[in-house]
Amino acid sequence: MRNVVLRNSLIRQVGWGVICVFLLFGGRTAWSATIKGIVNNGTAGIGGLVVATYEENSGSLTGWDRTDSQGKYEIPTLSAAISHKVVFFTYYTDYIEEWYTTTPHAYTFFDAELITLASESAVKDLGVFTLRLGANIAGIVTEEGSGNFIENISVVIYDSDGNVVTNAVPTTTNGAYDIGGLNVGTYFVQFWAGNTDYTSEWYSESTDAYTRLTSTSIEISSLSETLEANVQLVAGGAISGTVTSSGAPVVEGLVEAYDAGSSADDSPVGFAETDTNGMYTIKGLPTTESFKVRFYQTAAGGGLTEWYDNKPDINSAVPVTTGTSDVDAMLGDVLDPPNSSFNWLLFLPTIIINTTKL
Repeated sequence: MRNVVLRNSLIRQVGWGVICVFLLFGGRTAWSATIKGIVNNGTAGIGGLVVATYEENSGSLTGWDRTDSQGKYEIPTLSAAISHKVVFFTYYTDYIEEWYTTTPHAYTFFDAELITLASESAVKDLGVFTLRLGANIAGIVTEEGSGNFIENISVVIYDSDGNVVTNAVPTTTNGAYDIGGLNVGTYFVQFWAGNTDYTSEWYSESTDAYTRLTSTSIEISSLSETLEANVQLVAGGAISGTVTSSGAPVVEGLVEAYDAGSSADDSPVGFAETDTNGMYTIKGLPTTESFKVRFYQTAAGGGLTEWYDNKPDINSAVPVTTGTSDVDAMLGDVLDPPNSSFNWLLFLPTIIINTTKL
């Protein structure tokens, strides 16, 4: 079951990032079959949605289109040699994301209906597919003590299995956010402060929560609900140091800080990139906690990697506290090159959508 969930989550997150690249650079293949249809809300077409096709076995992206003002889409240049599955992405809308099926509601790649194309010149019309409005989680982010609104805090919602169900939505100048398109279920809300002076936290009705496991869940029982999740963020401490390799500074390397009680599969609570001198500072860390620090040779989380202090994994890593300024690494002594466990592609759509007319 875990593999199914992880694969579907990967398709949604990485696939959407690939679509963004397609949208920027216009990538297409040389096939000629077509899948088309209309997306509506029961009364009118929904414009501006990305509709994408995926290959049934590998889950690879095979095509995409964006619905017009009438909700129409047409995905050309598809291969008839493989079967396809179709997803209706609803990021940054109030509609529930679904996969194409002729039976009620498919929410995962594995539940989606297979679509076959009779020939390389076939045009498959899927007809009208109706999306439903979902519930909302909304709130305000303020600074503890002063009550000042905090802008540009990234709000992300996770399901009960810890999978991301929404992309990062930034708070407004009034500290507000409103995330829609949520289905009935259990959710957790993370307020990601990035490398600012504020600590990243999870929604909690009691004490400050720095991990999903210590946060308070939000139960959605009706699609017409709007539930409130506010948070007050505090100024945090910092960890800093220098990263080198073969005696030279590691430039644009990635440094991540994990809660000392977490595992390598958890998300970091803070991160930073090294500068031209190999120096970094991770800000906004809770001053009451201790951390284990991981170093990567590249900003994408690749190349040489190790944990502080010259350790191969999180279990053997040496914990540090905020205010420590000599958390250094000399990459090359420990050979352990897996990619970062944190999915930075989660924030790719936010960056592209906010800077590019799609």
